[in-house]
Amino acid sequence: LRVVAQQPTAYFRAAAVIDPAHMAKGLVKGATEGNGWEKAKKYAPIAAIKDTSGFDQSGRYTIAQNVFGQDGNALMNWLSEASGWAAGKADAVTWEKIWNACEWAVVSENSYEKGSDGFYQRTAQLFTEVVDQSQVVDGILQRAQIMRDSNGLTKQATSFMGEPLKSLNMLMRSYDAWRYETDTPKKSKALKRFARTVSALLVTDVVNSLVQ
Repeated sequence: LRVVAQQPTAYFRAAAVIDPAHMAKGLVKGATEGNGWEKAKKYAPIAAIKDTSGFDQSGRYTIAQNVFGQDGNALMNWLSEASGWAAGKADAVTWEKIWNACEWAVVSENSYEKGSDGFYQRTAQLFTEVVDQSQVVDGILQRAQIMRDSNGLTKQATSFMGEPLKSLNMLMRSYDAWRYETDTPKKSKALKRFARTVSALLVTDVVNSLVQ
């Protein structure tokens, strides 16, 4: 229940990557007709993988498991599906809103005809960037480097730490981008990005705490 309740709060963390104005529009609807989650699954591979494998992308089901069940035990299969159903729905709703926000961001670029294939491909590209940077996905390609360490103590220390490590890395990347930028205009832009990242993470933590 805690996972279900706090999953939508991850939407606020995406504000570090997407303009909050686009995110506000995305909460209502996307720039094109249709369900955002369905469009995300169609155009963004990370969404299709998430839909197929649930929370753990490192344990993607085989064709046999999808057809016949995970282990041949009907009761265990039902319990597994039932326990993860609500969390999966909360995940889908969150990612649907992120897709909607990405559509509005692409519209603001004025480079693609709304609803065209190029428009959706660009939205999928932006959506994937947002997910990689701000959302917790339990796949080997999305884990922080320390979580890939084979040391037993390190594995224990970083177990279930995907979300705080994701937040920490977002903060460090935006700080480094500002701290080491030498071009004045770019440095000013990087500072705004750093401030927005700090704000997004603070809001996420506050809302998360209230939900918990």
